[in-house]
Order: sequence, then structure tokens, then C-alpha cells
Amino acid sequence: MLKNYFKVAVRILWKNRVISSINIIGLSISVALCLLLFFYIRYERSFDGFHTKKDRLFRLEATQRYEIKEEEGTKRGWLKKLTGGEETNNSVVFPFVIAEELQAAFPEVKSITRMAGMSLNDEAWKTVVEANDKVFKETDILDVDANFFENFSFPLLKGNPATVLEDINSMVLSGSVALKYFGSRDPIGQRVVLDNDTTQQFIVTGIAADAPANSGIRYSMVYNIRSRPDYTDRISSRLNTWSHQYIIELATGVDAARFQHKLNSWMRQKYGQELRFDKPERVREYQWLLRPLQQCHYSSKGWGHYTNSRVLYLLTCLSLLILVLASVNYILLTIAGAIGRIKEVGMRKLMGAGRKRVVFQLWMETLLVVLLCMVSGLFFARLGLPLFNRLLDVQISFSMITFKEILIAGVSLAVLLSLLAGCYPAAAISATKAVTVVKSGHTYKINPRFSNPLIVFQFFICFVLVIAIIVISTQMRYISRRDLGFNKEQVLLIKNEAMGKDLSSIRNRLFNYARTQPQVVAMSGIGGDLKGSYNYNRFKLNGAQQWYSQIRVDYDYFKLLNIPLTMGRVFSADRISDTVKKARACVINESFYKLLGPGNVKLGEYNETIRATVIGVCKDYNFESLTKPIGPQQHVLTDSYENYFMFKVRGVELGKTIDGFRKEWSTLTHDYPFEFTFLDASLGEMYKTDMRWQQIISVAAFFAVSIACLGLLGFSLLSMLNRSKEIGIRKVLGATIKDISVLLTRKIVLLIFIGLIIAGPFSWLVMNEWLREFAYRVQISWWMYLFAGALVIVLALLTVSVQTLKTAVTNPVKSLRNE
Repeated sequence: MLKNYFKVAVRILWKNRVISSINIIGLSISVALCLLLFFYIRYERSFDGFHTKKDRLFRLEATQRYEIKEEEGTKRGWLKKLTGGEETNNSVVFPFVIAEELQAAFPEVKSITRMAGMSLNDEAWKTVVEANDKVFKETDILDVDANFFENFSFPLLKGNPATVLEDINSMVLSGSVALKYFGSRDPIGQRVVLDNDTTQQFIVTGIAADAPANSGIRYSMVYNIRSRPDYTDRISSRLNTWSHQYIIELATGVDAARFQHKLNSWMRQKYGQELRFDKPERVREYQWLLRPLQQCHYSSKGWGHYTNSRVLYLLTCLSLLILVLASVNYILLTIAGAIGRIKEVGMRKLMGAGRKRVVFQLWMETLLVVLLCMVSGLFFARLGLPLFNRLLDVQISFSMITFKEILIAGVSLAVLLSLLAGCYPAAAISATKAVTVVKSGHTYKINPRFSNPLIVFQFFICFVLVIAIIVISTQMRYISRRDLGFNKEQVLLIKNEAMGKDLSSIRNRLFNYARTQPQVVAMSGIGGDLKGSYNYNRFKLNGAQQWYSQIRVDYDYFKLLNIPLTMGRVFSADRISDTVKKARACVINESFYKLLGPGNVKLGEYNETIRATVIGVCKDYNFESLTKPIGPQQHVLTDSYENYFMFKVRGVELGKTIDGFRKEWSTLTHDYPFEFTFLDASLGEMYKTDMRWQQIISVAAFFAVSIACLGLLGFSLLSMLNRSKEIGIRKVLGATIKDISVLLTRKIVLLIFIGLIIAGPFSWLVMNEWLREFAYRVQISWWMYLFAGALVIVLALLTVSVQTLKTAVTNPVKSLRNE
């Protein structure tokens, strides 16, 4: 029986090969997208799941001790709450001393691993490392407790997990770093120096395999925390310095929730006098929390990989939408091709076939199509994987996914698709009455009641996605062109890392070189950057806690960036008072000046409220992402270190200018690595995620509109077949091609228009919520809806125009004779 069903299904598919091909192509692309998104979601959810002790490892976190005011531009709206984007603002670092006292107090705690040094991105702090007469800049240099490789399942290529970090000056290198520095030479026993500092010399005692791609803990070098020169001082300082993450291993059988309650009772009793807060209610709210290891990557703080749960949610919804659109497309095309099968179904019923058998036969055809789509979809997924990796900025490969997982995903998707896309057409076609086949002259029609809503739904989704593209593109264009309040063009940034005692001389000599170059217009230095890397300080104003950002600059900072002053003056090397630390001269922005109150700020006089002397007030400028409004900012003179050297250069022969700086840097630093960027490019990195979403939505919208147009083609075929006799009569009575074309397209345009009307308010709500992320944003305008609606309608009409014209010019004798 099954074999017979299969043979009939193959014959029917071949007979209707045009519609079958359209179905297979549409479904295949949808399957490919769903498979890629499934693999991505599976990859993100797999982080830190390979550790043997994962069920017993928890990261210690704490609620914020001080109330941080949330700015208007960063408030959480309903969309973030709906998609799980509400992220807690917990602190993830603790003082050194707590580890020993915590483990001594609780037998439930089997071990504690303290660690610090992981970076979240390529812009993170880099340490200068010297080994084997080679010098590089490295990130992810971890200082950890000696039990690091016992608690985490990172395989050691050389060394014993229990003893590899036992010595104070021991260091473990990752396999790739060991190869970079030592090549084929055995690294064990070799010397490694950090930051050109003789107090930070280490001996290589082990080699660890590189951390897996799905590890939230990243490392290039790992050394014993007790080798830190300030370790003893930090222990003595008690709770004054919070710097390291705690990974707590609970003993087998310990309930984490109960232990957390016990831990907080002990914390309040043990450290109640040392933990001071502004308000008593803050003391009562303060608590320590245990986050399971596998959930750490869902927090953006302190972990080597951040998985945005909101992104996973939205991508899941997006993949389901594409899948539903493809299924709707299949339904419409299948029903359109069912006109010629009414006699077949009727004859089957006359021969004794029940409706269940007919439904099963039709479903078997759908299943065959879906299986073909699974194979071709997997092929398309492999072809599209490089593009997919670029869009989402990930490195997923099919080698990371087992055949079993691919098989399970494929079978599950095939069953889901066949049920979703096959049941309704099978039910609609099988409902044909057997008596219709014996009535001569009968016009075979099929009038599925859900075809109209399906068309409306398809174009509802298309319109929402097209509006999303327009709004996101407009907002990104607005951001890129907005005046930030300073001149960001042609500013070369040379990244500076700590280099011991030669720091000041290198800075002076590099600036002396720049002064000899005619293409260098101005130069300056900055401690921090213009992407939100600042010190945040709090102060009391009228009894309320306030916050301001502090950035360290040199004398020429305001001149180089062309930031105007509204009052007072900038820093001057000729005024000794600007360098007196007790007086603490500063330049504040207009927002800070307004917050303090004009009557409370006297230029040149020490201000007790902010414990500084205000010498000038500069115009407000955007020193953070445009998702945040301009807040209070204080500029102070940098002392002995700057994160970046800034050079304003002419826009000619930039390559030659950069090469000159590279050679000079190499000479001054004895071949230390040279890293540079331009300020405008650096600022653009802040919106990398939003630009990525623009690309993802654009790709999704392209496929959605394409699939919807294919579905519309099926609907138009159904409409024209059902009305073939009517069209023939109208032509005999004198209707023109124009009249027939209007007749056939009028209903289609009406259905699309209904979809657009429904999608309008919904798209406005969603995109307005997205725009709330930005303190400075565009307004959703009428022209966006007009353009999107016109685009969707034009594409739809182009899709059905060929078939419409073909029907309109058909000889009416043929349709009337067939009837």
C-alpha cells in the first residue's frame, strides 16, 4: 500500500512539475534558514556545557551596592521584557579575602576558583608579553587559583591539572600561544615576562589545549593569582578592592537555593559593618546570588562570551515566520494545482476509497516534497553558512554538529512541515463529492475558505519586515550623519599599552616625531576612549545621589577635537595650579554645569560638592553611544598614562603617514606591536550589533517577500481557474484585456491592502519600541508606510501580471468548450 502511494505521489509531482518546483524551491530555502538558525541557537545554548562539574559550579554575584540612575534612552520597554532582554545589573567581582573566609565557614563549599582577565571583545585591554625574544600583545591573560584546571575541563597537553599551577610563578600557555612564541621548541621551563616588568616573570609549567569555541572562559595564558605583587596588600585591605570573579564548587547533594539563603545570612553577619551604603533600604535589598555556570554567558558582565537571550528569541520567531510563510505558500500552490485532481479524487471515492485514504495519499505527496526539500535545504545551508557566519559574527561549522543532531533536526522539521503544509490542502481536496464526476458540464471549482486569510497573513508579515528595514536603515543613517559635538574626521588613534618605566619617554618621543611631520595637524592623548570607557563617580547633591563620568585628557584634547568652551578656559601647561592634585582642576560639560546649578559653580574656586576646581565649561558632546543621552562629564588632566595617542592628520597619503608612525613606534618600543584605528571607525563599532540586525532583517524580508509572491502566484492561478468560464463569457460580451486584468487583480490588491492596514499599527508599535533604545532617534513617518506599501503592491502585481495577461488574452472558445 505504501509503495503504491509513493508511486502515485511521484507521478503526480512530475505531472505538476512547475508548481512542484516552485514548492520545492520555496520550502528548501525556508528549510535552509531554519536549519542554520537551529544550529546557531543550539551553538549558543551549548556554552560551558562541556565541563564535567558544570552542575556543581556557580558564579557568585551581588546586587549593586549603590543605586544607579537609569537614563531615559536605556529604559526597558515591553519588547525587551517580552523577549527576555531584561538583564540584571549584578556585580560579578569580589575582594580576594572573601574566598578563604567563605570556604572556611561552609563545608558545603568544596572549592573556590578566583579569576580575572577575560575580555568580551577585540577592543579589550591588551598586555605586552615578551618570551623567546618575541613581543606580542595578548588578551585573555588570566590570573587564577591553582585549582583552575581541576574545576574546569580544559585538557592539558602538558602538565598535571592538580599541580600545573602549584608554584607561585607558574604559567600555562594555550596551544596556539605556545606555538606563536616557541614554534617547535619545547616551552616547558621557558621564561615569560608581562608588561616589561621584572616583578611579573613566569616559568611555563604546562600547555593547555585552546578553549573550545563554545567556552565562555577564554584564555591565552593562565598564571597563579598568588604571584600578583599586590596579593598580600589586597588581602590586608579586606573589602576595599573588588576585582575577581568567584566560581564556587558546591559539594555533591547541596541544594544551591538553600545554600544561597544560608550564604546571605552569613554575609550580613560577617561583613555587615564593612559594607556601607547610602540608604538603609539598600542594605536590606543587597544580597549575594549563585548563577549556574551554564547561564553565565547570558550575562554581559565579565564573561568571555555574551549570548543575548533576546536575540535568540527574535531569531527563533523569525525562523518560524519564514517557515509559516513557506507553508502558506505551499498550501496556496497545492490548492491551485488541485483543480485538475478533482476527477481523480472523485473516481477514488467512487471506487471505494474512504476520505482517510485520500487524505493519506495527499499527505504522502507533501511528505515526499518535504523530504526532497530537506536534502536540498541542507545543501543550501552548507552554501549559505559563510554568509550566515558573517551576518551573525559567529564561526559555526558543520563539523561542530554531529550527524545524529542533523538527522534529528531534519526528521523533526520534515514531520512538522508536512503536517503544517500538508493537512489543510489534503482536507480541502479530499472534501470533493464523488457525485461531481458523473455530472456532465459541471465546472470544477475548489473554494478553500482560508485562502483569503492566508494571503492577508503573508503580506502582513512582509509589510512588517519591509517597514523594519526602512526604519532601521533610516535610524542608522541618522546616527552616522549626526553631529556628535566634536570633529571625528581624520583622527588617527594609536593604541597604547603599559610599558613600564619607558612610558613617558616613549610618549614624548612619539609626539616629537609627529611635530616634524607636515601632515600631522594636532596631537593629544586620552585616558579611556570615546566609546564609554570612563571612570564613573558618585556625589551627593541636595541629599540625592548623582553620577558623573570622568575622562582623563591632556592639554590639547579640546583643540584637537574642536570642542568649544562656553565658559572659562581649558587646561594650560603654563599654569602650575592645573597640575596640583589637591585642587584637582577640571573642565565640565554643560549638562554637569546645569545639574550642579549655575549659582553653585564659580570658575577657579574649589567646589566641595564634586571635590574639584572647575576652570571651564565645554559644549555638550556625545561621548557615549547615541542610545544614551548626554550626561554629566568631567575632564581632568591625565597623569602618566594614556590609553590612546590621537593625531589629527591631513587627508592625503594616509598610508604613508601610518607607515611612518609604525616605523617610529617600532624604533621607540623595540618592535612592540603597533595597533591603530581611526576615530570615526572606532565610534562606528558601537553600532555594529544594530547594523548586523539591519542585514539580518533585510535578508529575512527578501526571502519573505519572495515566498509571499510565490504564494500569491498560486492564489492567482486558483482564482483564474475558478473563474475561467466567467472570463470567457465576459470576453464574448466584449470585455477588453484591460477589463479582464482589472477584474483578476482587484481582489488580490484588496487582500494585500487589508494586510497592510493590519500591519501598520503593529509595525509602528514594534519599531517604535526598538527606537526607544536610542536617546537620539528618528520619527516613524508616513512616507515610510507609503513607500513600503507601494513596494509590496508593485512586487505583488508584477508577480501575477504574467499569468493575468496570459488569461486575459486566452481565446474564450477554449474555456467555454472545456466547460
